[in-house]
Amino acid sequence: MFKIRINCTTKDDLSFCGRKINKKIHNQLVQKLTPNDDIEIIQILYKTHRKPRKPRKPKYYTRITLEFFTNNELCDKKFISFIANMKSLGFISESDDCCIQLINTISNDILLNYYFTSEIKHTQMTDDIHYKNTSNYATQRIYKK
Repeated sequence: MFKIRINCTTKDDLSFCGRKINKKIHNQLVQKLTPNDDIEIIQILYKTHRKPRKPRKPKYYTRITLEFFTNNELCDKKFISFIANMKSLGFISESDDCCIQLINTISNDILLNYYFTSEIKHTQMTDDIHYKNTSNYATQRIYKK
């Protein structure tokens, strides 16, 4: 199975018909996206990070991502077509650095990584620093085939 992931924490990252993606517009999302036969599951992932500030006062923030699960691996051409389809349905990103990724869920490898607004391939840095994962996760499934 493969996952298409895009950040939608703020309205600038990703909005749907000019509105922030939240629980109130889930029905509208499902109505627009369900004609796509490739999509098996649509869910929203809430990842709460602890941002180290001072030892006594940790600050928490939540990153929200919209995720589409599919059984088919998409090539570059189909992935760009998927992005264009999202735009035609009313998805808008005000941010120039908002990325949409295709991920293999078995190996957790990022197969494709594109900027949402320009549809240009994003090259990744390979020297990532890895920290212990102390985040809390919550998912909200809004569609299942």
